[in-house]
Amino acid sequence: MQEKRNQIDKIDDEILELLYRRLCIAKEIGKIKRTHQQEIIDKQREEQIIDRLSKKGLLQKEQIQDIYQAIFKTTQKSQKESLRPYVALVWLSKETI
Repeated sequence: MQEKRNQIDKIDDEILELLYRRLCIAKEIGKIKRTHQQEIIDKQREEQIIDRLSKKGLLQKEQIQDIYQAIFKTTQKSQKESLRPYVALVWLSKETI
């Protein structure tokens, strides 16, 4: 059993690294969205991701939705946090006018 747990630990490490890379790219997308004054949440894009992954047939669509809802939520939170300095600057610039 320990060997199997070690295998899972290795996979978990790989997943974490991939999630970190995904989050870094998502932050860059958040900056682009800010520049183009787009909303952070894009339900259409989320549905496209779920549909694309479901077609692979590796997991049931409901399982993919459960997993990716947490990923989407974390990504959105990160993108919103990256907007805070920008929002503060806009607010301050309005206050000084």
